[in-house]
Amino acid sequence: MPTNTRSLASIATAGALAALGITAPPGHADSISYVKDGNVYLTTPDGSQTVQVTTAGGYSSASQSDDGRLIGLKAGRFHLMNRWGDVLSDFAPVGAGTAGSITLSGPYDPAISPDGTKVAYGFYVQYKSGDPNCGKPGGCMQGQLYTGTGYSRSDAGVEWNTPGFQPQYSWTDPSWMDDAQVLVSSPTSSLVKESAIDTAGDGKDALGWFSDPSVQNLSDGEMTRQRTAAAFLGNTQADHLLIYRTQGTAPAEPERCLDAPAQGGR
Repeated sequence: MPTNTRSLASIATAGALAALGITAPPGHADSISYVKDGNVYLTTPDGSQTVQVTTAGGYSSASQSDDGRLIGLKAGRFHLMNRWGDVLSDFAPVGAGTAGSITLSGPYDPAISPDGTKVAYGFYVQYKSGDPNCGKPGGCMQGQLYTGTGYSRSDAGVEWNTPGFQPQYSWTDPSWMDDAQVLVSSPTSSLVKESAIDTAGDGKDALGWFSDPSVQNLSDGEMTRQRTAAAFLGNTQADHLLIYRTQGTAPAEPERCLDAPAQGGR
């Protein structure tokens, strides 16, 4: 059998993609990726046509680049896939050297960059240090919990001290605005803005954008590629969909133009 023969599931997916008119890797505007019942799907923007990409299950998140490559999260590992569900790379995003020195929860909600070269993801990490003067024999260990956004290559894990891949602390829920800048939200500190813009992996503090005093806990932010509008979830149970019209580049604050509360728990 030729080594490049696809599985029956991949062939079926290819046929379904062709039925949707997706025979070449178009821009992400032609389809939207999502996870349902543990598998990755693609759908047209109006939801009228849908194709199932994976069949084995176990996925909790998916994101798509402009050239059609997908990054899926499965059991703490990233799967870089093509649109037929073939796994091109299976890896842990945090390099072994970094992973051995921290207590990490995550990764969460990976997002692949538009050009398909990097992945941003959320995490929680605990750093521990010794306190010899705590009053107990042998001293004590103290821990500090941080939230943050990490970065990796789209096909391999990266140490956090690698230039261009250094993590950003205080915010998570990353969403790419372009190939270099990432919108982040869900801060763990009341001393920072609830949303910020990070230059991916540069090791510098993110630029605080805005907080909305009329709502709580801005999270899961997304911005249009044209940077004309942004959407967030808000309030303690993320039960409001909030749409903002931008008023120039950050840190200029946007104007809220829609607050859509959840209806019947949806």
